[in-house]
Amino acid sequence: VRGHKKTMKRAKTTTTTRKRKTKQTPTTKSKTTKRQKKHEPPPSLEIEQFSHPYGIKPMGNFYFDQNDHNNVIECRTQGLGDLIWISDALLLAVLKKLSKKELCNVSYVSKAFYVLAETEELWHALCIKMYGRNYVWKGTWKRTVLMDPRRIPTKPFTPLHVKGFYSDELYSEWFWSYVDTEPWTRIGNVERRNNLSVEEFVERYEKPNVPVIITDIVNSWPCAKIWTRDRVSPRYEFIFQFGSKDKSQEMKFQNFYTHSEHFKEINPPCIFCDDEGRPVPTLPSAYKIPKYFDEDLFKFVGPDRPGWRWLLIGPARSGSMFHQDPDCSSAWNALLSGRKKFVFYHPSIIPPGVKKLKNFDFAPPPVVIEWFVSFYSISKPTFECVLNPGEILFVPWGYWHMVLNLDETIAITHNYVSSTNFGGVYEYLKATPEKNNLFNKFVSGLKLNAPDLLKKVENTKQLSFWETLISS
Repeated sequence: VRGHKKTMKRAKTTTTTRKRKTKQTPTTKSKTTKRQKKHEPPPSLEIEQFSHPYGIKPMGNFYFDQNDHNNVIECRTQGLGDLIWISDALLLAVLKKLSKKELCNVSYVSKAFYVLAETEELWHALCIKMYGRNYVWKGTWKRTVLMDPRRIPTKPFTPLHVKGFYSDELYSEWFWSYVDTEPWTRIGNVERRNNLSVEEFVERYEKPNVPVIITDIVNSWPCAKIWTRDRVSPRYEFIFQFGSKDKSQEMKFQNFYTHSEHFKEINPPCIFCDDEGRPVPTLPSAYKIPKYFDEDLFKFVGPDRPGWRWLLIGPARSGSMFHQDPDCSSAWNALLSGRKKFVFYHPSIIPPGVKKLKNFDFAPPPVVIEWFVSFYSISKPTFECVLNPGEILFVPWGYWHMVLNLDETIAITHNYVSSTNFGGVYEYLKATPEKNNLFNKFVSGLKLNAPDLLKKVENTKQLSFWETLISS
């Protein structure tokens, strides 16, 4: 900044000298903006307000800091000693094994160790290990671990700003936790409808397998007023998950909201209650399945039917990564509060960033925000939209889709099988060995309740790959 000011001062002196030598007429007088008059620094120097609280910068900034003659000393090299060759991810994995006393002692070793030992991920793991779901939030995970639960913090936590620590991994995780999501809401190509008849829905949307937003149903449901953050009791306990069902753990409802309010993270936890919120049996069934989705052939499977209805509660920036709904079923998502961003890709198109593995498996990026930052600007989704409170989105079967919660949201979602997509579901279950048990129960239920539909599908000749080519 000093170098920049000296340059501007020389430029100002040169301009003044030229003005004395050349007389300008009113018609040729140059017009200068306020920015030029005040000689404000260029935009690249104005991003200090979006800097990491501990001073961490991406590795590329080390080159620019050296060229600017700021005399910045790279503290990671000196502060880590022989551990400099270990990646930050591996160092954090090692630090995660320490106790709270050992972690505090490590933070006193050097500036570099201070930055690493202050990582909230480490203290979050310690907190869950020590207190489980019964912790009292103190503003940061470190304070929550170290402070007496009865004590109330009187001052906000102010981290030590360290100069000279460069790490792509630590900076990117922080950046993804704070990046602005609003630019991703500007595009939408899913049609919005009201007063839609069932026949028109089937012909225009369900048969062509095209998403549509229905705007005139949710607001008439009692749960639109009952299932809110303020009215649901803090005594309830939910099962929430960090990104996947295998990492689920219990947490008090009030702690969940306190956590999402005060703690920014790359992959926020979501409450995921199957079967209308089974962990909260006292919540009323205060909604009715819309007439467009009344037909559900999967109900003939009986009590062994796989999960098909969920209550979803998620903070801003949470969501679900690219997936195809199970068993080729269709779905609908009703939003009670907040906003959700949906991105769809046709079943024949593998979304950018999703890796194809062996045995027809796929591996999407683990974090929703990471995909938006890395791929959204260069991608061309088949469909995308922002779902607003009081709206229902029809999710066609087979489509790759992902969801980003733009705000704190509460939603209901159901998976279903209708006559329209029954053929695809039947063939998928029949051809998948892992689904053999479900297929047999499904067929047995259809023989009793919908024999004509089952015969129609069984008598339909399935074309081979060669027959499909020559027929087209």
